[in-house]
Amino acid sequence: MSISRVFNPRNCDNGIEFEAYVVDYLNKFGLNARRTKGDDGGVDVIATYSHNNVDYNFYIQCKFQNRMQGKEPIQEIYAGMHFRNDKNGYPVVITNNNFSIESQKYARKLGVELIGKGEIGLIRYANSCGSVFTYNIGFLLSIILYEITNDEKLKENLRFKDLPCEDSKKSERETLREQIINEFETAKDMVLEYELLQMKASAKLKEALEAKKNAIIHGIEYG
Repeated sequence: MSISRVFNPRNCDNGIEFEAYVVDYLNKFGLNARRTKGDDGGVDVIATYSHNNVDYNFYIQCKFQNRMQGKEPIQEIYAGMHFRNDKNGYPVVITNNNFSIESQKYARKLGVELIGKGEIGLIRYANSCGSVFTYNIGFLLSIILYEITNDEKLKENLRFKDLPCEDSKKSERETLREQIINEFETAKDMVLEYELLQMKASAKLKEALEAKKNAIIHGIEYG
């Protein structure tokens, strides 16, 4: 299967092929990605990114489905990573579809990176324009987009990030702070989705204008 720099697994027919596509795609950008074998515990792919003699492991679950993703794959990859006792790992869910708003909130709370249709749209945009229009993205996506664009601002995301830890005794102030952050992060997600829809609408409008122009010219020439 030929892998381009645009994440576009249209040649995949099932989940197994999608996993293989993800592995090949990540290897293109300097990661050492491999599929797990046997009882994977929710982890389909492990990808290692080496930087300054430090290895960062991404534990990835791949979902190739025709429906919006909920919380289940997020729970599975979070548990699967911690089952391997890698406290410095990064859990990721990659899908060809979208994530619900609730699942996005849930993933943010657990520290799980989500790569779905919106993020795929960013990759497509980066390939066509050589830049990105948002930096509110995860660690793995930052690596991919940096390799495509060489955007220096993306380097700010290419650093070790502390994984979330459970704190059973949070103060009311800390809880309120988390709620505010979650609400604003959700708003950012919605803005990103809106921007992507605008891009699609603009492309469709251009197609419609071109079709109308051709129809008028055709009518003049053969009317």
